[in-house]
Amino acid sequence: MRIIATLADQPRGGLVGHSLGTPLAVLTALQMKARVAALVLSNSGANTCGHGDADRLVKCIRTDWDPPFWDAFVARCFHRLPQGALLDAARTYPSRLEREAVIDVIRSQQARDLLPMLGALADVPCAVVHGEHDVARTLADAIASRLHVLDTGHTSCAEDPAAFAAILTETAARAA
Repeated sequence: MRIIATLADQPRGGLVGHSLGTPLAVLTALQMKARVAALVLSNSGANTCGHGDADRLVKCIRTDWDPPFWDAFVARCFHRLPQGALLDAARTYPSRLEREAVIDVIRSQQARDLLPMLGALADVPCAVVHGEHDVARTLADAIASRLHVLDTGHTSCAEDPAAFAAILTETAARAA
């Protein structure tokens, strides 16, 4: 796993995972617990149970992997669409991805349920951030002891960077 290889020589620190990156952060923390001081998990869940959107998303990726689909996907990810460079970057990012690789990531996460493993991370300070207006994942997917609900869509870190940074700071302080 590239994440583990990258972190192997790094000092102990925190991990942040957003959306499809959340399970990757959790799996990394499970495998490198001694090096992970804290976790911030954003707009996802420990599994995709009840997340019917994934099958529709894979179908669309197979048939409509083009700028109109990417624009619709970006619009779905935000409660308030960003402007300028961030919007441009979000809209063009998919052009750098391989369609089948995206499908493989979504399918691999459908097949994995991390919920039974989370107890192993009980002593790792963790914050779960969720957008109140997230149409991809509901608040029911965001069960956590330290749940922060922001007035955002699926991309809380971009829509409210100040609040997201405050959560990162508070979680890091608990880890220190």
